[in-house]
Parts: sequence; C-alpha cells; structure tokens
Amino acid sequence: MVKFIYIICIRIGVIQLHSNERNSNHIILILFNYLLDIKIDPKQICKEAGVDYSLFQDKNGELTIQQEEEIWHHAIEKSGSESFGLNLGRNFHGYAQGHFLTTLLSNSPNIDVVFKNIESFHDLLHGNKKLDINFSSNDDTSTFKINYYTNNSIVGRHFVEAFLSGINALVKHLLQSNLTPERINFIHSRPDDISPHQETFNTPIYFHQPANELIYSNNVLSKTVLMSDKELFSILKKHTRTLINNRNINNAWTVKVLELLEGPIIQEEKSLVKISKILAVSPRKLQGKLRSEGQTFSKLKDKVRKDMAIDYLENTKKDISLIAGILGFSEQSSFSKSFKQWTGLSPNQYRNKSNL
Repeated sequence: MVKFIYIICIRIGVIQLHSNERNSNHIILILFNYLLDIKIDPKQICKEAGVDYSLFQDKNGELTIQQEEEIWHHAIEKSGSESFGLNLGRNFHGYAQGHFLTTLLSNSPNIDVVFKNIESFHDLLHGNKKLDINFSSNDDTSTFKINYYTNNSIVGRHFVEAFLSGINALVKHLLQSNLTPERINFIHSRPDDISPHQETFNTPIYFHQPANELIYSNNVLSKTVLMSDKELFSILKKHTRTLINNRNINNAWTVKVLELLEGPIIQEEKSLVKISKILAVSPRKLQGKLRSEGQTFSKLKDKVRKDMAIDYLENTKKDISLIAGILGFSEQSSFSKSFKQWTGLSPNQYRNKSNL
C-alpha cells in the first residue's frame, strides 16, 4: 500500500502588495483575544500602529494590508516574546471560538475534510489578498500549500509559526488526542532557543528549509472528528458558500463569470469569447476586469471544472468518460491529465481514495 504523507506548507513570498488592498479584520480580533490573555491592551497596540480602534466595532469591517501588518508588528514587539506566534497558535481554536469557520471545522466528519474546508474557506478569517491556499495529492504525498505574501520578515515568521502551531493544536483538539506530526520544517533560521518549538510540536523540527511544512502520516486524514454533527455540517457548508459569495460582492466581474461558468450553458460554449458575448464586453476587456480583481478566465474555469469533477467523483458513480464529457473535455485522457494537474491524482485514484 502506498503511504501518503500530508503536508501543510506555507511559503513566504516577498512581493510588493498595494497598501490599500483590504483584508477581513477577523484574524486581528482573534489576535486581540490573545493580547488580552497576555495583559496587553489592544487599544494601545492600535494607537501605536496608527489604526483607529473603532474600526473593530464593525464585525464586517476591513483593514488595509499595511494596517494589519502594523498591528501584528507592534503586538509582537510589545510582547517581547520570541514565542509569540507559537503561543498564539497553541490555543487558536479557543481564541477563535464562535467564529463561523471554526464551527464548520468542528463539525467536519474527518481530518481530511477539515483540511479541505480550510483550503476552500480560509478567507472568511483572512480575506483573500495575503494567503493563497491549495490542496493537492499525488502517489506519495498529499500537500496543503499556503503562500503567505509579506515584506515584513518578523510578521511573516510569527504568522507562519502561529498557523502551524494552530493546525497542530486544532488536530489534537478535534481528535481529543496527543497525536503529533512526523516532522516540522521552517524557512527561517534556527532560533537560539528552540525548546518552545519542541514543546509545541514534540516532533523533529528543521530550520532554514525550502518551505514551511507540517507533515502528518496519511492515517491521520481518515480519523473521525469526535464531536462532529453530520446534519449541522451540511447546513453550515451551504451557509458558508453563501458567506463566501457575499464577501465577493465587490468582485463583480468574477462573480458574473463564475455564475455563468456554473450555470446551464453547455460546457462546450463556456469559452472566453462566449462568456464575453453574454456579458456584452470584448474578451480583452473581460480579461482586464478579471485581472483587476486578481483573477483570470482560465483560472476561474479550471476552478469550476475542478469543483464539479470532485463533486461527481465523490458523490456519484458516473463513469469517468461521462464526467469528462459533462465538463466539456473531448477526450477522457485530456480530462485525466487536467485532473491530475489540479489534484496530483488521476480521477480513478481520487475516487478510490475518497471512498476509503
């Protein structure tokens, strides 16, 4: 039997982001809960960061990327702790208690679905500008990749450590066990004292690696979330998609294109030219509109095809060749090639794995 390894990977990409792009403030509210625990006043941190604290009176309020990073930076500096991110992550599920996403994760049927839900719905916490998350599998590994874009290495390090520590703690909490990962990799250099890392993860830890990774053996993925409720999960999943759509309301062209790609137009006609004609714009103008929202037509079409393919493979017994035709592929081999690029597995391998 092939042994699968589950990798949660965060890569810090140093790119220039527009300072007026906005993220959800939910992650900062969770950060504030931690600050209160360690006797630091969030209002003072906001003052030092030059951010109006009243912004957080609106639960749907948003911060610019620059404002968010300033708050993180001043909070880390004020704490004086080299373990700031690790300590935040250890009880992240507690600090985020009551948030819709944590409720969804707590009712997911197993850890595999937990990770897929994090991939699909993480921007309910973070917004969609700083993180790029992708889950994929191949014959040997299953990989959860997160690109975290920042120009601030201090914030980057502690955010990464908070996230990996948080995932580690979440898995233990959901399984009510002391299960540990097989290995932890960090991009950043080894600190002088790694005892907090050892205490947090209790597994081999490596620094100055090509990527930040949290690695579990495959048998973790099928483990049942003990307190989950199947009916509640189904309701929450549907409502989560509604929340995501509502968050995308400002990405008007992306929403319009997704609605058409997911709609009743036959797959063969879901081309850029056809969609542009329906929207009464030129293909070039539509591509420009999508780029301004951080998307491309081909990326959106692949997303819809991937989601539909996974739904058919997990929830129906349709032949692979029929699924390929429904999705607009002229040959089953073309569909299989695309599906493997999306997930790392062939359609048959994915179906067999999802039925385990």
